[in-house]
Amino acid sequence: MADTDSYNEYIKNLLVIDATERNLEIIAEALKGALRLEPELPISNASKIIGLRNIINHQYYEIEHDRIWTIIKKDLPALEVEVKKILEDYERRLELNEL
Repeated sequence: MADTDSYNEYIKNLLVIDATERNLEIIAEALKGALRLEPELPISNASKIIGLRNIINHQYYEIEHDRIWTIIKKDLPALEVEVKKILEDYERRLELNEL
C-alpha cells in the first residue's frame, strides 16, 4: 500500500485491491488460529476481522471497497498496536519464565 495514498488510487489498482484482500484474509486466518489457542486474546474487533475474511472468501461480490479502505486506514493501525502489546507481554512473560 506504500504507493497508494488515496482512495481513488486504491480503487483504480486491481492488483493492490487483490493483494490487500488477500492479506486481510491471511490476518483473519492467523487470528482465528490464535484465538483457538488463546480464546481471551485482547483483540477488540476479532469477530469483525474473521467476518470480513468470510466475506472476502465466500461472498466477494459483497465487498465494499470504501469499507476496505477504512479498514486499511483506521482499523489496521489499531490492530497493529494491539498485536504489538500482546507480543511485548508474551516476551516479558518468557523472560520471567511465566510461560
